[in-house]
Amino acid sequence: MSSLKNASITSFFRPRPKGDHTQNNENQISLFTTEEEDETEKNGSYDNTDCKIEGTENDVTKIDTTASEPDYVLTQNGTPNRSKGVFGDEDIPLSRKRSLLFEEEINPPKVASTQLRGLDFYEYNEQNETESVTVGKEHKKDKEDSIDYNERELYINCKASKMSRGFRDYVDNYYRYKGTFSFPPWVEVKNIRDIDGRKPTEEDYRPNTLWIPPKNHKWANEYRSGHYTECMQQWWNIKQNHFDSLVFFKMGKFYELFYHDACIIQSIVNLRWMGSETKPHVGFPEKSLHTYAKACVDSGYKVVVVEQTETPQQLEKRNKESGSYNKAVKRDVCEIITAGTVTRPEMLDRQSRPLVLVSKESENRMAVISIDVSMNKMKFGSLKGQNRSSHQRSFNHHLQVSSSYQGVDQQRFGQRNEQFSQLRTILMHLCPAEVVLDRELMQNQELVKMIKVLPYAPEVASHYAQQDQREEIDEDVYSKKVYTEKVYSEKVYSEKVYSTLLSHNGNGESNNNNNGQNNNNNNGQNNNNNGESRQRSLYEKVVQEYPVEGEECICALALAESYLKLILLDKLVEYCYVEPLNVSEMEVMNMDYSALTHLELFYTQEGSTKNSLFDYLNNTVTPFGERMLRTWLLNPLTNVEQIDLRSECVSFLLENYPLVTTIKQDLDKFPDLERSLGKVLNAASNLHKKAVYFDEGVFSKLYELYTMLDRFKKLEDMVLFFLNESAKMFSTSGLQTNPARAEGAGCSKSKFLASMRENYISCSQDVFNYKSMLVFTEDKKCRSKSWPRSMSIQEEIDKVVNKLKEVLSQIQQSAPSATFVNCKFRYEVEMTETEFHRYNSSRGNSMEITSTRSGFIRARNETIVELIDELEQAEFKLKETEEEFYQHIVSEFHKNSYKFCKLIETASVLDCLASLATVARNSPFQMVRPRVYGKEKNVLKVKDSVYPLFAANISMTGFVPNDLCIGDFEECKTPIIIITGPNMGGKSTLLRQIALTVIMGQMGSFVSASSCEFSVVDSVFTRLGASDNLVEGKSTFLVELQDISNILLKATSSSLALIDELGRGTSTFDGTAIAAATLEKISKIGCRCVFTTHFQDVCRSAREFKNVTMYHMAARVDEQEQTVEFLYKLVPGICPDSHGLHVAKLAKIPDHVLRTARSARLRLIGGNNTNDNDTPENNKSDANVDDLENEKETSRILEEEEKYEKIGDEIARAHQSGNTELLHDIYIKYSI
Repeated sequence: MSSLKNASITSFFRPRPKGDHTQNNENQISLFTTEEEDETEKNGSYDNTDCKIEGTENDVTKIDTTASEPDYVLTQNGTPNRSKGVFGDEDIPLSRKRSLLFEEEINPPKVASTQLRGLDFYEYNEQNETESVTVGKEHKKDKEDSIDYNERELYINCKASKMSRGFRDYVDNYYRYKGTFSFPPWVEVKNIRDIDGRKPTEEDYRPNTLWIPPKNHKWANEYRSGHYTECMQQWWNIKQNHFDSLVFFKMGKFYELFYHDACIIQSIVNLRWMGSETKPHVGFPEKSLHTYAKACVDSGYKVVVVEQTETPQQLEKRNKESGSYNKAVKRDVCEIITAGTVTRPEMLDRQSRPLVLVSKESENRMAVISIDVSMNKMKFGSLKGQNRSSHQRSFNHHLQVSSSYQGVDQQRFGQRNEQFSQLRTILMHLCPAEVVLDRELMQNQELVKMIKVLPYAPEVASHYAQQDQREEIDEDVYSKKVYTEKVYSEKVYSEKVYSTLLSHNGNGESNNNNNGQNNNNNNGQNNNNNGESRQRSLYEKVVQEYPVEGEECICALALAESYLKLILLDKLVEYCYVEPLNVSEMEVMNMDYSALTHLELFYTQEGSTKNSLFDYLNNTVTPFGERMLRTWLLNPLTNVEQIDLRSECVSFLLENYPLVTTIKQDLDKFPDLERSLGKVLNAASNLHKKAVYFDEGVFSKLYELYTMLDRFKKLEDMVLFFLNESAKMFSTSGLQTNPARAEGAGCSKSKFLASMRENYISCSQDVFNYKSMLVFTEDKKCRSKSWPRSMSIQEEIDKVVNKLKEVLSQIQQSAPSATFVNCKFRYEVEMTETEFHRYNSSRGNSMEITSTRSGFIRARNETIVELIDELEQAEFKLKETEEEFYQHIVSEFHKNSYKFCKLIETASVLDCLASLATVARNSPFQMVRPRVYGKEKNVLKVKDSVYPLFAANISMTGFVPNDLCIGDFEECKTPIIIITGPNMGGKSTLLRQIALTVIMGQMGSFVSASSCEFSVVDSVFTRLGASDNLVEGKSTFLVELQDISNILLKATSSSLALIDELGRGTSTFDGTAIAAATLEKISKIGCRCVFTTHFQDVCRSAREFKNVTMYHMAARVDEQEQTVEFLYKLVPGICPDSHGLHVAKLAKIPDHVLRTARSARLRLIGGNNTNDNDTPENNKSDANVDDLENEKETSRILEEEEKYEKIGDEIARAHQSGNTELLHDIYIKYSI
């Protein structure tokens, strides 16, 4: 409280700009005035006849520093209430507020916040003994608070706040800081307008724009000293088009932020407020740009970087030429950073987090684009709500797009929900950092919420500027429907639509979009056709691949082009590898959103990446290898030959593990070359070259290119080393140790080596050619070696430098100690004090002192200053010509960049294979290479299988392995098994264990078992766990049934379905009926299915199906002690009891509750199940028959129970004794 006690009387008055209270008769400030009014205001002759200031002299806030009268606060009903030492937000003195804001903590430690009617009040916990601040006429304060509260509620709940987080934060910060800082009228909430003059409450309000007063407006004149200076006018001109973004405004060597931008970043990184200005103002050094930009982007904001694009010398020259007197150098937006458009490797994580844009034009179609701007990759395609072939794939590495279905409730859960389900699966695969929706989709709150609750929490934004460009092609695409049969058959294209496609490649400039993948026609050489023909070929390919969705693909490209242009990355597409989806015939396993989440492939149920399957498998050492491993896990193969190639290579590396160690050591030395490649290409397409003070000049970019080329040469040497060493090891690869598989293994290894050599493309000659065009100039700087324009300018620079040396030589004739130094200025002449005074007096004091040090003086004369100006002008020209050279060399590099991409891909494959070999080698349990069959079989057989994520964290003695057999084997000829057993008996773990075994096997990894063989699985479907979806308004049972519906409609005979306790979310009868009916449908499909249940009636009904086998999880029960011991062993037969009461005892349910439950259970088992509508006469005839059948069934169940209890006891004793031979004999004895 020291700042309050020591404050002067004047410090309590908050400075207010002139005219702060002026209002018109309609109680609103006019935003637009006529020229006559503006001219009148300039002359100062206008009066306040149309304005009024409400309140009288008695209503004015008064300060009393002596009185001890208690203060007032608002109560719930708005009446003042006495409370000692309590102040409203408006009553805290400015000096106290500023001191609080300068403290280390954002919230002062001795101030508690109390919420009353939505208002914040600060209650001081210390009592002011020497002075008290009293507010007179509390009814005025009540009225002001009420107005503020109503205004805030109006704008915080308006549509603009819901559509734009930036606008909502603006409203919050305005009401938080308006009593502390000064805001000009045009950014006061009640006066806010978009660039077209619309209010936030109006329908078409654009929250990304802001109306600012023109230079002749009365507000511009009135607030020119503080808020509308020449420099601030530049800020406002940029802010009017980026109102929802944080503007990093370059001033000298600092980036500065103002108004609510400053309030936001101060709350994120706790920057200190700058100076004593009345407006919010913070800043930081230019070297910290990307540190603070990353913090803001990670917090969900968009950053606009404004650079100085003119030197002070150029400003002075411009003023002389134009006769004007401008004080501010030119500035311009040079970079816009959003969550999905981060191009700086230092701001990125190792995993790919692309930008995804989604556009919708009709009820059954959506267009989707994925762009990774850090690696220059773009893919586009569409989703539709019609049935699609089960083999139709989409997205990178061919994610299958789910087919649509008609739900029970057509209006709510029909076609629209199917599209959302498809989109959610795609987003789960792509893991985007930012999802941009068109205006129509952004208004669908259900979709927005669905995206926001994804595990990686992407930012969701709407692209308003897209509407204007879309209207340009509206006539052709939407009204005339250019996609007719004539278009498809005769290849007649709309020129306007075609130009939209063409524009994505930089107005027809060169672009190689094959990424080195599709070079059948030119044998890997660069396509020499012009940009137009290449783009027309791409357009034709879009129509061929998407004859119905072609329209949506074009709209997607228009959306992407418009958005990238908005964020200054439209030229980036010039260097992007652009291709439509569904371009590859390679088949992969399909896993939808439920499978990805239930199986915890990337995120656990707690939302952590630790202890996920990817975390377990990831032993990669390079970022690009880690990204490829994620792609492998998302897209397990279904081609048996390709699976064998991968797994055989893992086996080879495991047998020759020293080679793995060498590979990992070599790869660990490389940075993220994939993103370095993208950074070089991006640097050629962005606007950084305009920045005068930007740290990374063109010479630094050329140095980065040089070092990247050198690293690619080393990477190529490493790949060649592996290929040569692996060839040498074939003859001694361990085939003799496994003669049974020697023939097939040798063949596979030869195929693998052949495929590696086929994919390998040498780039050493390209590296040599590009490096020969560069030359080192100084530490971490390069320039062109023989660029003609640069050579001529360099000659000019050399002449100026020689002239400076001549000047120095002349000075040294009189002052031998003279030498050039670069301290305060360039080319200062330093000499001893004695020599300086002697030389300067002899030359008529022509030397001007610039700085000094002990015994020495530094100075310059007029000749040196003129030569330095001439030198700087020549250096600026050299920078411009070097930018042109950089554009040229990057363009040439891009023509052959597919070779470097292929080299990165080869190195990524080696990293992934080495990672899988490391997992198999370091596993605490046995791992084996699985034998995989084609789809002609339908089998799955594992022995001693364990759940890798559990077994990796506990000892082998604590985890019980299990055997499982499904399909066409002697042991089990049925594709479906039903598992019963007690709660906590291990059923759900076994289901996940089966799925992970198949997924790991089909991605080429070893699996956690002593032996494994299965036929290829085309899709994995799961119904595991029990959870509702509050965001989408779905109950647990509805979520459960939607997963089941997905299985029943999409599963094929080659699928794997895992269903855990279906029907638990509803009544017993309904749940049993649904489970039994589902099982019947799955038996007709014939897919492999593991079905767990506690419903005995489901097991009884399943006996009617020939392709179903019963298993259960063994347990040992002591009825006297009322205890249960889980054996976690899968054994044949039905478990007659779920032992729920024993589990309740483990959960420490009170004994009296358990006794009551036990009695209720007995009553339910032996109760009368007679229907109330049935009469005794109707039931009497069937009573004897029913009793006889019940007695037989009960007797049979008891016999089975005794039998399997005996088996369980024997297995338990064998486990306790550790006698594996005895355990083996038991399995043989009972045919387990």
